[in-house]
Amino acid sequence: MLRRTLQSFKGVAASGFTVTPTPLINHSEIGLLKKSLPTLYGGDFASKQYPDEWHYRPGFSKEDVTREVCNAWKSSPTIASLVLSPHIAEYVAKFMGWRSIRVGQDDVIQKPRSEVSNVGWHRDYSYINSNFVGGDGCTVWISLDRATEENGGVKYAVGSQEWPMEPLRDGVDSAFMSGASDPLAYLRRYAPEDIEIACPEVDPGHAIIHQSKVFHGSSNNGSADNMREAIVVHFVEGDCQWKETESSLPWGDAGYIYGRYRRAGEVELAEDHFPITWSENEAEITGWVKDYIGNGMGMK
Repeated sequence: MLRRTLQSFKGVAASGFTVTPTPLINHSEIGLLKKSLPTLYGGDFASKQYPDEWHYRPGFSKEDVTREVCNAWKSSPTIASLVLSPHIAEYVAKFMGWRSIRVGQDDVIQKPRSEVSNVGWHRDYSYINSNFVGGDGCTVWISLDRATEENGGVKYAVGSQEWPMEPLRDGVDSAFMSGASDPLAYLRRYAPEDIEIACPEVDPGHAIIHQSKVFHGSSNNGSADNMREAIVVHFVEGDCQWKETESSLPWGDAGYIYGRYRRAGEVELAEDHFPITWSENEAEITGWVKDYIGNGMGMK
């Protein structure tokens, strides 16, 4: 199954993204994940560990904006069973042609029906992969519902991974989480020619795999459904490292998000935060992952 599916991905690099032809997780696993989200957002963390970012708290936060928890794998063994899954990691590593693979970050997303739930155009590279040498990774956007343009599915600027790079300001130089009178205004700063936008439809359990330098965003959820949910995993190659820095500060030149994970004077990525979830050499796989999630979710 894995080899046949991977073979069907050949030749998709031009667009910067592709939809998996078969689901990565089954309906039972989708049900477990969806059931865990209210508990996660409610602050009941089964692992007793806080996530790294927690953007939405019931009774406190606005109800009509897109909700996000980052690195929820640290807080929820259920989410971790997907994010740290060796089966999905192997699938993605072989797709990318990597001999090993690390988790860079996860994002748990809930998008309510709302007129202000859009996510602006951005590149994952700017706030994740730009911190690393050999970190030109990929993102796996796994849908827990059917995602369409109507309910705010992901939109892509086709081929934009080949456009000039914007100044690196940790991703803040974008329309992220904000609206604009011209929805393509930000893209026009970098587009060398006419802009083609695509919004692939994604069935539950399927995923979009996209390159870290492709521009993407999403519109509001204008459907009759109350919520659209997805879990996103940003992967980097197993042997990537922090960029060298002349700074004596513990965070070096890393941005405001990733500076918290860097250790002074070191270029190696700490497996506490960036676990290796699959490798051709099994001895390189982070040892505590199996203790935490068992066999993990995903295509076996």
